[in-house]
Amino acid sequence: MSQNIKNNLFRFVTLRSPQLIDEKEDHPGFVYHPEEPNRFLSVVENQQESDKKVLLQQEADAFTGSLKTIADVKQLNPALYLFSSWLMRNKNALSYDEIKANSEGASLLTTSEIVVWENLIYQTISKASVHVREALIRLLVANQFLDAFNDLSENTIFTEEQDKEFTRRANASVVMPKALFSKITTEITKLGPKLSDLQRKAINNEADIALAKDRISDYKLLIKELDKEEVIFNKANQKAYDTALNQYNKDVETLIENATPVIVQQTDSDTGEIVDVKTYPDLVFPKFSYTPEETITKTYLATKLSDNAYNVFDNEGLEMYDTFTEAKNALKSKIKKENKAVFSKAKKSSGKVNVGGTYIRTNRSSRLPSTPYCFLVRKDRAPKNKSNIYMYLATPQNTQILSATYSLELNSDSSVSYSSNEIRRVHGGGVSTHLGLILFESGLDLIHGIYTLTGQYTLSNGKTIDFNIDNFNISKLTESVTGCATIVGENAETELNSLESVYGITNLGVADFRRVEQEVCCYVPGEVSHIENVMAREYKERSTRSLTSAETTIEESRESEIENLTDSTTTERNEMQSEVASVLNEDESQSYGANASVRGGGKNWGFTAGASFNSASASASSNSNTQAQTYAQEVTERAMERVVQKISSKRTSRILREFEENNSHGFDNRKGETHVTGVYRWVDKIYKNKLINYGKRLMYEFAIPEPSKFFKEAIWKKIENDEIDKDLIFPDKPTHPSLLEGELAMSSALDINETNYQQIASEYNAEVSSAPQEMITLSKSFKLDYNAQANDEASSLNDNIDITEGYEAKSATVNGRIFSDSGNGNNGRINISVGYDNHDDMTVLGHRQFEYDYTFMDGIRQELAVSASAFDMAASSFNVSVSCSITTEALEQWQMKPIMLLWKLT
Repeated sequence: MSQNIKNNLFRFVTLRSPQLIDEKEDHPGFVYHPEEPNRFLSVVENQQESDKKVLLQQEADAFTGSLKTIADVKQLNPALYLFSSWLMRNKNALSYDEIKANSEGASLLTTSEIVVWENLIYQTISKASVHVREALIRLLVANQFLDAFNDLSENTIFTEEQDKEFTRRANASVVMPKALFSKITTEITKLGPKLSDLQRKAINNEADIALAKDRISDYKLLIKELDKEEVIFNKANQKAYDTALNQYNKDVETLIENATPVIVQQTDSDTGEIVDVKTYPDLVFPKFSYTPEETITKTYLATKLSDNAYNVFDNEGLEMYDTFTEAKNALKSKIKKENKAVFSKAKKSSGKVNVGGTYIRTNRSSRLPSTPYCFLVRKDRAPKNKSNIYMYLATPQNTQILSATYSLELNSDSSVSYSSNEIRRVHGGGVSTHLGLILFESGLDLIHGIYTLTGQYTLSNGKTIDFNIDNFNISKLTESVTGCATIVGENAETELNSLESVYGITNLGVADFRRVEQEVCCYVPGEVSHIENVMAREYKERSTRSLTSAETTIEESRESEIENLTDSTTTERNEMQSEVASVLNEDESQSYGANASVRGGGKNWGFTAGASFNSASASASSNSNTQAQTYAQEVTERAMERVVQKISSKRTSRILREFEENNSHGFDNRKGETHVTGVYRWVDKIYKNKLINYGKRLMYEFAIPEPSKFFKEAIWKKIENDEIDKDLIFPDKPTHPSLLEGELAMSSALDINETNYQQIASEYNAEVSSAPQEMITLSKSFKLDYNAQANDEASSLNDNIDITEGYEAKSATVNGRIFSDSGNGNNGRINISVGYDNHDDMTVLGHRQFEYDYTFMDGIRQELAVSASAFDMAASSFNVSVSCSITTEALEQWQMKPIMLLWKLT
């Protein structure tokens, strides 16, 4: 084989810790300074570490024996310089003969070696010429290489070890003396962050948003509890009203029973008869009155609401409202106002910056400082014209405050001092890297001046931090102070600068890169595969036939049939017929008859006479009354859906492959005198594997910034310099509704409500229908008509109030006036039923005004039935006012319309 084929089986790395170098030993890979001193080493000898840098710089400035050009370096030893140039070009492919030929005439550096080292140190300090510096290094490497080469005997062929040694010497590194370097460690002082005006604005915006969200949460809590209390109050009020009404009716009946009636005769207008009627001319009935308990008062709600809800009610001054509905509407207006504030603050916190011709949109989170335990504090408004303190505190993720103590003291008057250990978080926590805290939540009556705020927090991560602010000016609401808290038990001022902690560099060790290379060496006989014996005078032949045949057939057929049939038939028939028939039949008949006859002749004569009278009379009367009613209704509903789907797929793939091989192998020994034996053997391939070392490498691990770190830094600088482009208008990609922030964030359509839908719609410039009213009121008037019945006036009515679609009736109020005819001595009665609720008969004598309240806990939809009946009433009329609330289905339907539109826009 003229050329062996080589394959790389695999590569691998062996890693070990670096080995310290002992200068006393001969290391071919390094060139050290000789033991003789030079002027630079003499300058820094026995000097303070902090002074070495200055002394070396001064000596370099006064150095006069510097080599200015490469020609000056060459003049030191021209033959050695030429050899160093050749060695640099051929340092990885060396042989004894080539080294011998190119080093002819080259001599070692003697006294000039110190000159080379002094110039190398000078070039390192002054950085005068890189080319001169490299030439000096090559000269020192070639000098050490030639010194070792001269120790070899003549006509030597490099062994493998010698080849490695001299290759390593040709690639040697020059080591500068340690005495030149100072051993001072750098101290890093942790200073509080200097926030830009834009960062301050971002934090203040974040505070405004957080506090607005906190107030929204409080308002929603109060609305929820007011809804619950309203139901309880209405039930209790209705029960008290019914009790008062029943007591009034009993009192009226008692007055009637104790009064003396006056009998007055009156003529009944219907019959004309004179009847006695009881009257009570001197009886005066008291007026019915009922005063419900006041609802929206602090006294009533103090025991009904939770502490948090009651504090919100008290602080917001909701006692001025008379009903639950008015208070809740006021709270909803406040929620809407706060939502607008959140939306506007979030908008102001975004902008665009131009970085390298690309416009990048920024948001407020990118401007917030993230250094742990740094803070911003400011004065904030508390209820009832008081003040509290808001603190923004940067923390690691999943960090909470377990306990806190803090105090506030006026610098000019130490007697004005406040302290507390209560703290409330208004936002942040969890994966967030900041906390929004309220200090002195109940509020303080602060006078203007400069204060000192100190405190200590115990955190959930096991750390305790202290903060001290001695220049906190609370004269202005927007005045803010920034700083960083210190960690108790740790030296937060300074820390040593190490290579790993500062630069993120870790020494992993020395790695050998190795490769396993494989090539074919030779072929050798292997195991016996077959033995063939042929006898003398024998002919032997073997015939082999190999046939491969493959056939594939695939057939697929599918059929699907779906049939839905709905048939609904309704038939109803009613008939009404009215028939009156009267039939009168009368028949009368009379008949008269007479006859006479004479017969004679001898003895046979005779006389016969006869008369007859017949009379018949018949009378029939028939009277029938038939009445029938017929109503026919036939409803036929037939829905038929028939889907017949037939899919017939037939795939026939017929592949016929045939391979036929006929081998005929024979042995003809018919002319031979001896037996023949043939032995067949396998052939084995022999490989040669070789381990090749690429060389040793010192491995370091570098912790580098994320790829976009510098790009983000450029954006940040633009923001700090307030270089946000305000003139150009760029259309923004619509934000998905689920990515909106604050009260505008939506995980589902149920998050849309009347307080935020307008802001959400304006975010996308979308046209949406207005929010349906949560409560509506329907009203209808009714009148009971007079109807005489058995000497008494009775009347009744049945009617409905149509409920607006999408709403259900929750309560109703009936008010009206009734007039009772007391002339017959009976007390008038009236009963009114609304829905499935009614009121008992109300006894009335004379006339008066009334009012009933009805409650429908389950709600009534479509129609609200109203029925009334009155007895002994001259006249009555009343109005029904129905309070309806929107149904859950109608609200969800309205919520789905804008959410589907927004999903399409994004």
